[in-house]
Amino acid sequence: MPPAYFVYAILCSNNSVYIGLTKDPATRWEQHKSGHYGAAWTKRYPPVRMFYCEAVKGRIKKAMARERELKTSTFRKKLKKYLLTGEAPAGLKPITVPTRILPRR
Repeated sequence: MPPAYFVYAILCSNNSVYIGLTKDPATRWEQHKSGHYGAAWTKRYPPVRMFYCEAVKGRIKKAMARERELKTSTFRKKLKKYLLTGEAPAGLKPITVPTRILPRR
């Protein structure tokens, strides 16, 4: 059974990290890039690349809880470390985003 939801992190033009939740990471990435359907944050600070995406199996409440967890300062620091080093620290799973939406470094 494929995962129902994905929690993802995007590096924005001001070096901030936007964290979101979606059923289709590729479509959501395109929406953020277009500036028309993206979040207000990514409209103001255009996305540079999606650098983290985690599949969450189960109901939306489970995915929303994981999104909230990643938005804490502890996990934001871990995400930034992952962005810099490419190594997933404890508590972060390896990236599962479809490779067609990951820009080359």
